[in-house]
Amino acid sequence: MIPKEIIIVPLFRIIDQMGWVNSLNGMIWPNVAIAFGVFMLKGFFDQIPDSLREASRMDGANEFTVFYKIMLPIVKPGIGALFILNFVQVWNDYLWQLVIGQESDVKTLQVGIATLMQDLNPNFAYKMAGAVVAAIPMLLVFGFFQSYFTKGISAGAVKE
Repeated sequence: MIPKEIIIVPLFRIIDQMGWVNSLNGMIWPNVAIAFGVFMLKGFFDQIPDSLREASRMDGANEFTVFYKIMLPIVKPGIGALFILNFVQVWNDYLWQLVIGQESDVKTLQVGIATLMQDLNPNFAYKMAGAVVAAIPMLLVFGFFQSYFTKGISAGAVKE
């Protein structure tokens, strides 16, 4: 649960040793397995009754089948909510994108929009147009996963 800003120097050294500086791998992979996602999905998996798992094992299902066909459909709202939250966090992660994408051909949209303001006479129309274009992918992802997001966020709100 340590913020990335605290571990940015050792994380950069690891990514540099792997040769992922100025690449999409260096921007994406450090954000895939985050502690928040582990804790969030653990809560969803803990809500599944043990009797459901035991019944499927008694019916002859192996561990992979129990996970894939029984447990995964039950936790789909949690996975959808985690996907949206992680996507928004990674999409707006300005500092990490600025550090990893050092060449101009690898810079992301957010870093490119921020560089528009570095001129002596900045054009605010370009910056606002860029902000609208940068918001479109987040709106599309939320639109596609909205039902999972609302179910996932409100899943623990009501006790049965």
